[in-house]
Amino acid sequence: MAQSFFPTALTIIDAALRAIRGKDSDIASSTQQRTDALEALNFLVTSWQAKGMQVWCQKQGTHTLTASTNSYTVGSGGDINQQRPLSIQMAWLRDTSGKDNPMRIGGREEYNSFTDKTTPGVPVFLYYDPQYDLPGTNSGATAKGKIFLWPTPDATTVATYDLYFIYTRPIQDFASSSDNLDFPQEWYNAVKWNLAVEIMPEYGLPVMEQDRIRGQAKAALELVEGWDREEGSMYIQPAQGDY
Repeated sequence: MAQSFFPTALTIIDAALRAIRGKDSDIASSTQQRTDALEALNFLVTSWQAKGMQVWCQKQGTHTLTASTNSYTVGSGGDINQQRPLSIQMAWLRDTSGKDNPMRIGGREEYNSFTDKTTPGVPVFLYYDPQYDLPGTNSGATAKGKIFLWPTPDATTVATYDLYFIYTRPIQDFASSSDNLDFPQEWYNAVKWNLAVEIMPEYGLPVMEQDRIRGQAKAALELVEGWDREEGSMYIQPAQGDY
């Protein structure tokens, strides 16, 4: 046995259309219906990026630091040439012996509070600015975010450490119906039923049938979201002075 079910967008679209038609599921989909559904599918999967970090969207990036340089663009053609991150969750410096030194992730306000951004040393703080600008020159497939470090790496730091970070990458959309889904297999059912919810208002379904499809979509999404979590432990202890 092997994993062999990796459907295209068209497979998911046709499955969603059959779910809407019910007893009339043997009716062939028209070209316009499939085109409209592909557009709806792109709207759906890109909107799911706002739901937050998914384990399978987490990737590791790395970069060789440059002395006296405290900021690096991240994106296609940038200083760090990779997909532009939606966010960065974790960062650390790894020395030449393989030992890691964690960095703290902070926001714009905290970074701006550092009076001297050029202070040399070993960086302990990272701020990531997605910097998406639409309309503007920094948008679309070539958009770049920017990583800011503090303190600014000096020559000794550059010779000793490389930067590593964990980021959330964008979900890939569909240029055509022949593209495969950029989702793990456990997500396929949720994509199918939630696409059906997106397109069913155009088909004049009875209210009860709409409710049934929404119920299926909600259950499928809750199932996979409950599964798609990183394993870890939570530690709780009383604060000092509370006992």
